[in-house]
Amino acid sequence: MKKLSGQYLYIFLLVTIILLWSYGWVLTKMGLSYMGPFTFAALRFLLASLTMIIILFFLKTPRPKGKEWMILFIIGLLQTTAMFLFINYGMTGVLIIQ
Repeated sequence: MKKLSGQYLYIFLLVTIILLWSYGWVLTKMGLSYMGPFTFAALRFLLASLTMIIILFFLKTPRPKGKEWMILFIIGLLQTTAMFLFINYGMTGVLIIQ
């Protein structure tokens, strides 16, 4: 019986993350009406970074060492930052149909 209730928890969590992630696009479009795509991406990553630093501090996770910092910087710059910057820039051209 416990396994069945665990499955419901996973389904609930899956549906929750789907709804939160999909609603993020709506909030991004609304935020872009108040600021430019670069500013919006920078603010988003600043808030996310501060939140992650606080969480990692309390979890006492080990920090990257040596060359790992450079690898993380390149991945963060190209894969995450550039992708969201281009997505935000593209969303400035998307029309809202009412």
